[in-house]
Amino acid sequence: MINLHLLRNCWLEIDIDNIKNNYNEIIKFKKPNVKVMAVVKANAYGHGIIQCSKILEECKADILGVGNAKEGIKLRNNNIKLPILIFASNLIKEVGSVYSENNLIPTILTYEQAKVMSDIPSNKPHSIFIKIETGRGRIGVNAEEMIDFVKKIKELPNISIGGVYSHMADANWADISGKYSLWQYERFKRFIEELKNNGIQIPFLQLANSGGLIAYPEIQLTGVAPGSTLWGYSALEKREEHPNLKSVLLSWKSRLLQVKETMGGKYGEKFKAIRLKRPKRIGVIAGGLSDGIDHKQAIGGEVLIRGRRVPIASSISIEHSIVDLSDFPEATIGDEVVIYGKQGTEEITLDEICKLWDRTPLEFLTSLNLNLERVYFKDNAIYSCDTGGELKTLQ
Repeated sequence: MINLHLLRNCWLEIDIDNIKNNYNEIIKFKKPNVKVMAVVKANAYGHGIIQCSKILEECKADILGVGNAKEGIKLRNNNIKLPILIFASNLIKEVGSVYSENNLIPTILTYEQAKVMSDIPSNKPHSIFIKIETGRGRIGVNAEEMIDFVKKIKELPNISIGGVYSHMADANWADISGKYSLWQYERFKRFIEELKNNGIQIPFLQLANSGGLIAYPEIQLTGVAPGSTLWGYSALEKREEHPNLKSVLLSWKSRLLQVKETMGGKYGEKFKAIRLKRPKRIGVIAGGLSDGIDHKQAIGGEVLIRGRRVPIASSISIEHSIVDLSDFPEATIGDEVVIYGKQGTEEITLDEICKLWDRTPLEFLTSLNLNLERVYFKDNAIYSCDTGGELKTLQ
């Protein structure tokens, strides 16, 4: 059992060696001289952005992609030196100085945003990236309008266009979604040809995400942006040529805070508050809706205690869950509880929990609360702990 002074007995256990494994597996598909933008948005897909970014910096990633400026500032405050791209998340005009002061790269969608950055005094040109919309149907300048947009931006002083990136809508094997993926590539490719015709060079050009990198080597351009595969999950149908990925999240654990007999509570049909005819033995664990546990966990959900499955007994509350210990007299206060992961010979798998909660793996991971303490393992030993934004190295 973890012997740490955790402020809350609900925590995640994460294997940082598996991040290295996944990175090394992914870049086997990368062509020489193609740069890697490691995507660590959404708190590194729930795994903790500080420690994960430090590992990816050790892996020699070229750029980090984050979801908002707050994440970028957090990385700078924790001595991450890599270039950091902020995906579109604000209008820039209100916070342009934040990008300059923290050496962060903004995503530009309008001329006005570029003008804001151009007007901020600087010893060197501000690096910006532009999002090109090739078919995801979301954020970005339409591919057919990009060349005129870039030419206009290049007229601004104090600006350097460091990259243009897009996002694949349906990155899967070519025999499944090839027509759409290649249509996106053709739109981007036409823009690249227009750049050449106008004598414009942009260092980082990226369409391929995790799936695109593996399934479409021809669309790597000069950059790739793996995301979900870094954490051990892929939307691609598993085939022989798929990389050998390992889950980075090992387990989600809690402890029994109280074991007692109760004469009433939210039990029975639809968990209505009822008076029980005889005492019911229950256990209360730290971990509820605010931590990311879905309310559907109450309908057929189980946890592991002392290597055996124990059913959830009541509706899930904001901070706690109740387990049924009617047939488990040995269970006692302080026992380790596994919400996801292995204990002894039993295991609650990702597939099991996602099916019960009706979520994809990434929906599950990104719903894990920022305040959950994250305990990191390296070489099968505890290496560091993130207590909600403050990383403490323990080795």
